[in-house]
This record gives sequence, C-alpha cells and structure tokens, in this order.
Amino acid sequence: MGELVEPDQPGPDVRPVVHRTLVGRHAPEREWLDDPDADFGEPDPDFVAEGPTRLGRRVPAMARAPYRLGRTCALDITPDGRPVLGPSEVPGLHLAAGWSGSGFGKAPAIGAELARWILTGAPKRPELAAFTAQRFTTGALIRGEHEYGATGPH
Repeated sequence: MGELVEPDQPGPDVRPVVHRTLVGRHAPEREWLDDPDADFGEPDPDFVAEGPTRLGRRVPAMARAPYRLGRTCALDITPDGRPVLGPSEVPGLHLAAGWSGSGFGKAPAIGAELARWILTGAPKRPELAAFTAQRFTTGALIRGEHEYGATGPH
C-alpha cells in the first residue's frame, strides 16, 4: 500500500513490514528540541490511542489491530524547511544538511553539485548560493511562491 492521507489533516503512512504493518505520521507542528539527546524515541500517547480509529477509517480490517511498539525520532530541519548547502564559517567545511529525511533521494545530484562548488569555489547553479547557513543570521530565509505545509517543500 502507499501513503494514505486524510484530506483535512495529516494521515498515517501505512506499509507492510515483514508480516506486520508499520503505521507512521509526520507531525505538522514543529517542536524545537533544547537537547536532541533528551528525545527517548517514545511515541505520542495520543497518536497511539487514536491510531486504530484513524487507520480503521481507511483499512476497516485494521481497526482492531493490536499496538506492538512505537518509535519516534527528531528531524534535522531548518527554520525555512530548506537544506543548508555550501561552505560553512569553518574554512574547508562544506555542508549538505537539514533535509529532514528527504535528502536521501537527492544525495547523488547534491553531492555532484557540492563537489563542483568545492572545486570551483561557486555552485554551477547560482541560485544554490542562497542555501548557505548565513541566511539564518541575515534573515534571508528561502520561501517558495506557493508554500505548502508547515515545513516547506523538500
């Protein structure tokens, strides 16, 4: 099965996992952690409690499915929802971070672009220069013409 999303709110992501069903979601609200090491990976009890009901609306046979276990994780996301790319304030250190998990599929293209940037001193695509970390101190956050969701497109 693919992603099952209720049109008016974030829905569960359902997929089979070795004779079990994995159900997950992305919380639309941002909760900034003071200490990422303090996150013990326990799921939100409200999500666990409402899970069978919400899942049952899409897959009725799952409405009484037992809860086995849950895990959560922190996402590395920037304030504007866009990654940090390019040189950092530390000489010789270039970054490609803050993807919130979506960078995995983009890694080959970004890796090639970042390699060119390191070798030539500038990105091949000039618009990528806006993605450096300095945008957070200057207030030049990246915004799309048609923003969607709390975290922006990735």
